Formats: sequence, C-alpha cells, structure tokens
Amino acid sequence: MTLHVALADKSARLEAENGALRREISDLREIVLSLMPSKLQALLFDGTPQESDGAGRDWASFVADEVLKHARPRPARDMNDFGGLSDRALCPLCGRSSLNFYGEHGFAYPQGLLNHLLGTSTAQECEIMEAARKLAVERRPSFLFARRA
Repeated sequence: MTLHVALADKSARLEAENGALRREISDLREIVLSLMPSKLQALLFDGTPQESDGAGRDWASFVADEVLKHARPRPARDMNDFGGLSDRALCPLCGRSSLNFYGEHGFAYPQGLLNHLLGTSTAQECEIMEAARKLAVERRPSFLFARRA
C-alpha cells in the first residue's frame, strides 16, 4: 500500500467518524431540549425560515424576547440582592443564576437575563439557548428563524 492510498484511507475513516460524532452531538442536543416544558420547547422551534447569513442571531433575539415573558421576576431583596434596585429572575430555560460574588439569585431583570440568553455583554450564554440555536442552524444551515411581524 502506498503512502497516498494509506492517507486517503485514513482520511475517509476520520471523515466517517467525524460525521457520526456530529450526528451524536445533534441527537444529544435534542435530548436536552426534550427535557424542557413543552411550551418552551415549542418556543425554541417556532418561527418562519428566512434566508440570511446571520447565523441565527435574529432567531435568538426573537426567542430571547419571548423567553423573558416566561420569567418570574421577583424583587431584588427576595433574591438576596440587598443593594440592587431592579427585579431579578432565574433563567426559565436553564434555571441558573448569574455568577457573582455577593450571592444574589437570578439575573437582573430584564437586561441581565437577556444578556444571559444571548451571551452578550460579559454574560455566559445560556447552555439551553446555545444548544437550541446550534440545533436550529444544523437543521437549516442556510436559514435562520426570523421575528414574526
């Protein structure tokens, strides 16, 4: 066997393994999302496909705005934030709070939660939102879900 044939064979095996791993990751994302309440599942996959090269940002903004409606904001004091003025809310998708030094629960509502959902500012993107966005892009690589009018 020549070196060229051996390299081509190895490349083909690696390509097949890569494809299998991508399918497995996609399946795992679907499993994670299937564990959510059905109304939030529907929200993550609702929308109208529209051509764009925006990699899902319009879809993510639409979903984030809708997820904010499912949050349960509470007064800052109830969320262990004794110096803040804005309400706070846990993420409706992942149930997490911001990473902070003072022990506050939830995210400042609405902007802190929005930053978490979108991964903007200095916030870490919600892992559930990220999985849904990546799954949406995998399913329709040339599309994104746009806001409804």
